Amino acid sequence: MDLKTRISNFMTEEPATISEEASLHEAFELMKEKKIHHLPVVSDTDLVGILSDRDLRITELMPDASKITVGDLMTPNPYTAAHDLETKTVIGEMLKRKCGCAIILNAKCHVAGIFTQFDALKLLYEKL
Repeated sequence: MDLKTRISNFMTEEPATISEEASLHEAFELMKEKKIHHLPVVSDTDLVGILSDRDLRITELMPDASKITVGDLMTPNPYTAAHDLETKTVIGEMLKRKCGCAIILNAKCHVAGIFTQFDALKLLYEKL
């Protein structure tokens, strides 16, 4: 495998993460501050879910959203990929699953990065 085609070359390294016990307000503020649309949810150093800006928008319709935690709203078991996988494989799996991002894990299975639809568009733009 050509080392240049690995997903680790195109992912966003060390993405912001959030605890499943955090409030939705904390998640919203973190996403706004970092200008991101996806937040990996961790318990200690283990990935347990993903929270998207779409998930947060749903709560706008809920009367008592202040009592809901990130863990209540997150999507468990998000798509993950090893840091040494080929980019084409990761993008193909994202398309197949219709998911907006892949959480990239290091050799210890901890969050090392995130690869989003935006990153894929950026890669396509650079190749064109």
